[in-house]
Amino acid sequence: FIGARTRAEAVAAFEQADAAIAPIHSMADVATDPHFLERESMVTVDGVGMPGVLARFSKTPGAVRWAGRDGTAQ
Repeated sequence: FIGARTRAEAVAAFEQADAAIAPIHSMADVATDPHFLERESMVTVDGVGMPGVLARFSKTPGAVRWAGRDGTAQ
């Protein structure tokens, strides 16, 4: 059923039937989705896009501070 339809068509059909559905996002979708951007699910550090901190706590919120070692690090 779903494979024969676009994402929008499948979501509309499920919503019309009052059935639960949620699209599966590609990484490109996540990187541009307003909800994910607002939640800082994706961040850019040193020009590199990557997942943000999954869980944020009030006393220890966490942060992505660097993109990782360069290719020459031992």
